[in-house]
Amino acid sequence: MATVPAGLFQSRMIGIRLFWFGKPRNRSPEDDLVRRYTERLQPWAKFEQIVLKPLNIQSESADKARMLEAQRFLERWDGKDFLVILDERGQQMTSPQMATFFDQQLSDGQARFSFLIGGSYGVDSNLRQRANQLLSLSKMTFPHGLARVLLVEQLYRSLAIRHNHPYHHEE
Repeated sequence: MATVPAGLFQSRMIGIRLFWFGKPRNRSPEDDLVRRYTERLQPWAKFEQIVLKPLNIQSESADKARMLEAQRFLERWDGKDFLVILDERGQQMTSPQMATFFDQQLSDGQARFSFLIGGSYGVDSNLRQRANQLLSLSKMTFPHGLARVLLVEQLYRSLAIRHNHPYHHEE
């Protein structure tokens, strides 16, 4: 199992904000799973979800929809957090690599992170360029609800690794 030596950065509380486009349902299986992992994150991170209203895509071209959604995101994002955008072009990480990613950012003084799951047509290229990190969960494409579950579970798993919690197992 990958462990992190005890030290200054291991115990530091971090802030995580998850931005996503959609309509909160609060009764879907995905929402229930996100809620469960959010509760588990509480000892190590202050976690907040910010739901952004999606555009009526039928009335817009894909490029224009991405641009307008980027504007919607930028209106809500304060620009101070380390921005991670989920994107198929992004870097794929193992769970221990994600734990190391958080350690590196914390050692650089960064303790606030914003994750963005884009709309139906992805993320505007100008916004992607502003990201500090592009992250890919897989080479496959997932529905937004499932992407949220996978991301929040991996956030929990990586922080569990950082704190030597027995949730994660490796050979």
